[in-house]
Amino acid sequence: MKRALKRTISLFLLLLICFGVSVSAAKAKTPGKVTGLKVTSKNNSITLKWNRASNAKGYTVYLIDDTTGIEKKYRSTTKTSLTITKCTYYKKYTFKVGAYGKNSVKGELSNTVSVTPTPTKPTVPKNFSLSTLGDKNAVLKWSRSSNCSGYIIESYDASTKTYQTLKTINSRTTNKATIYHLTGDKEYTLRIRSYRKVGSEIIYSGSSNTITFKAKEFNSAIKAVRGPRYRVTLKKTITAKTSSGIVTLAKGTSLTVSSKSGSKVTAYLSNGKTVLISRSALSYKGLDSSPANDYSTAVKEQFVNSKLYKSSTNYLIWISQYK
Repeated sequence: MKRALKRTISLFLLLLICFGVSVSAAKAKTPGKVTGLKVTSKNNSITLKWNRASNAKGYTVYLIDDTTGIEKKYRSTTKTSLTITKCTYYKKYTFKVGAYGKNSVKGELSNTVSVTPTPTKPTVPKNFSLSTLGDKNAVLKWSRSSNCSGYIIESYDASTKTYQTLKTINSRTTNKATIYHLTGDKEYTLRIRSYRKVGSEIIYSGSSNTITFKAKEFNSAIKAVRGPRYRVTLKKTITAKTSSGIVTLAKGTSLTVSSKSGSKVTAYLSNGKTVLISRSALSYKGLDSSPANDYSTAVKEQFVNSKLYKSSTNYLIWISQYK
């Protein structure tokens, strides 16, 4: 009986020794050191990438305090990359990465990498051009930029040899603007830049192409050129709002309007004021025949040139809807 008990104990001890050896062997498979750690940033996002380590089940990313040097676990992942969003601009971030294996055995940590996220500049507006020249004004257009908050149009000042802000557009979707109060026959050189607001900071793009033109000042004949209008009468008495207040227009009042479509149209009063009137309140009588005389050739040429109309031939055809 004693011999049997001794054999049982010996066998049990042998099993424990074998089991212990196998566990030790498993623990001995320490993950390799993480190599090739690289870091990049775009706007307020940081991306870490590294090489796969041997015997690694996953990886732990550590964020290091630059003041104390203390390593703090940030996040674990089974991949060989990690993207961190919503980082603070102009703050330095320092990282290390270590692999872990079975039973949470840790490998040697990688080298340290650091990065400071900075806002990306908005793209430069393209195709900046002159659309039309009006009476002491110019209509400009461009292709919209990405990643911006708005645009600034700048004018070159020959006396200081610098560009000065002429107009600010607080909309990223705008791609056209009118510059008013120009001096007739004065030459202007303009450019445009996009800008981006990040907190209290404003970041500007590079400059677009420049455009140079001479501003126009129209005489009364050029100002009189207009598109077609239509004669109408009111079907009922209405009240309408003008720049100087509310007016009452009686049923049967004759007016001219700018359009035959839309729920509301612009109507022109005899005193030069304009009002918006519901089209359902109007009875159309035909095309307005004023002015009685056609425009002169000189007026037509100046008007066409102000609109920057072009032709692939030597001719442009003027069609008058008033004759």
